[in-house]
Amino acid sequence: MKFVIKVKGGIVEYNGEPFREIIDKEAARTVTEAKQIKKRFLKKYNECDIEVKECFNGKWKVIAL
Repeated sequence: MKFVIKVKGGIVEYNGEPFREIIDKEAARTVTEAKQIKKRFLKKYNECDIEVKECFNGKWKVIAL
């Protein structure tokens, strides 16, 4: 299994298009490792959105941990 944990900040404009700013990103191989990374990001970036994605059949989907 593959997991990616992202910390998203405010909105940034690039070429007139609004994008969400990614402050920090880390990869994990197990559910336990993904939970630990999410917990660490929650302590460090408590005001930001944290998104956990898992790779299902080559497609990334947001999951709740």
